[in-house]
Amino acid sequence: MDHGSASIIDALRDVMDRRRLKLTDVARDIGIPYRSLQNYMSKRSTMPLDVYIKLCARIGITPDYPVAERFKLDTYAVRTAFERVFGNTFFNYVSVSDDLTVKLDTSRQHNAESARNAAHVVTALFAGAYDLSREVALTRLEDE
Repeated sequence: MDHGSASIIDALRDVMDRRRLKLTDVARDIGIPYRSLQNYMSKRSTMPLDVYIKLCARIGITPDYPVAERFKLDTYAVRTAFERVFGNTFFNYVSVSDDLTVKLDTSRQHNAESARNAAHVVTALFAGAYDLSREVALTRLEDE
């Protein structure tokens, strides 16, 4: 990471502040000297990529979070995972109403287009719930 990534450092600091994490504890946990982490976080030194990845993992965020300022779930990957777990026919029995209520409907089988639409809606709703739960977790203190 270069010095031009000041906003990324600010985002990292914000997450650490929100979770009330101490630099000394985080430095110890990721295996680097406190002074090094202090220099990275005060923008006096360039943070190496491997330290950045370890830091993100330690404070509970994905490496893209500071750039995107939100969690991003790959909806295509989630849909594919749903299909792998539940099978391709699962969404033939799922219906989605106009108010985005998802219902399991075993009384009739839907056509392929309806199943694809249901898969997209379920994935989008799941991704939104995932993003929200990850965001809420950032405000949870470590000892909770």
